[in-house]
Amino acid sequence: MKTLVANLVFFCAIILFQTVTAQEHVPEATNYQAVLRDNHGEPMPNQRVTLRFTILDSTGAGTPLYQETDTVTSTGFGLLITEIGYGSPTIGTFAGIDWNTRAKYLQVELDLFSTGQYLTMGLSQLISVPYAKTAQFAMNLKNDPGAANYVPKYTLTGVLGSSSIYDNGTSVGVATNTPDNSARLDVSSSTQGFLPPRLTQAQVSSIATPATGLMLYNTTINKPQYYDGTGWKNFDGSHYIGELYAGGIVFYIDSTGQHGLVAATSDQNAGIAWDNGNNISTGATGTAIGSGASNTAAIITAQGAGAYAATACTSITLGGYNDWFLPSKDELNQMYVNLANPGIGGFASFTYWSSSESTNFNAWFQYLTPNTGAQQTQFKVTQAHVRAARAF
Repeated sequence: MKTLVANLVFFCAIILFQTVTAQEHVPEATNYQAVLRDNHGEPMPNQRVTLRFTILDSTGAGTPLYQETDTVTSTGFGLLITEIGYGSPTIGTFAGIDWNTRAKYLQVELDLFSTGQYLTMGLSQLISVPYAKTAQFAMNLKNDPGAANYVPKYTLTGVLGSSSIYDNGTSVGVATNTPDNSARLDVSSSTQGFLPPRLTQAQVSSIATPATGLMLYNTTINKPQYYDGTGWKNFDGSHYIGELYAGGIVFYIDSTGQHGLVAATSDQNAGIAWDNGNNISTGATGTAIGSGASNTAAIITAQGAGAYAATACTSITLGGYNDWFLPSKDELNQMYVNLANPGIGGFASFTYWSSSESTNFNAWFQYLTPNTGAQQTQFKVTQAHVRAARAF
């Protein structure tokens, strides 16, 4: 007598592919077939058994997404035929399985005598998920009529309806189906605003070849800006530290926001004396912001022609401007604080002359090395860098 220890041999185990047209309803089930054999390998015909199917998420030890039991009688050839999805569910629903994410595994168990005691017969990954289920998802996207000209809004489980994006082929509207014909994009709201990209001044300056008309919000100065093809401009027309304007780089702005000082974009000399070598008083003793131009004029009047710090500034034309001067002590310090120290303007880590004289033999200069900025007097014959300034 044969021992009734059964084996299941998968004949057409997981998926029987079928053609699904756009009009067909995809069944919430998938075909399963196996051969029931005894421990001698002989088919077991007309045997009533209970199968338990479990679909696991991600791995063979993953979370059970669905489980059902099916009572099946084998054919005269020992063939078991059933449909997973139409049995008696004990966990979840077959329709609730999301076939579009992660791997899925099928575990098959057998209760040979319907005693409630199950023997695990196999565990295998579903290499091809029930394609008709994924096809149904695609058909949902295709067949959902939605609203005319609206972009559909959907999730992995199907179309939810029309989004708030309207496209008539000429203009795109967000939260409006009547976008203005003169606008490529028209955003409508009475409770929300438009939020552009927010960048620091350093990030704005690092944008390579910005397009004319590019817009953003500068968080360093807390103002919206646009690129006009030559530099970044504030929407309100005010100026800002680091702006390329009036032939140079803005390093000081007065209380009006419309006037201030710019530094040349590069050094005018990398090593030059303050005077012509005659050690006389020039009267260029102003140190305050606004005294650089008068100091420079006084120096040249007293010193005359020659190559020295003041003439290195007055002899140049930059950006179409020829009214450059050697900055005063306080003006030079503003260059350090607003440009050199934060790394704007390409300053050398060295000393720079100011136009402020201290004695017949000495004048003020400053170390523009970041995190230093020390100011001190030095002999006028000392070689130092020069960076010109002008007012706007």
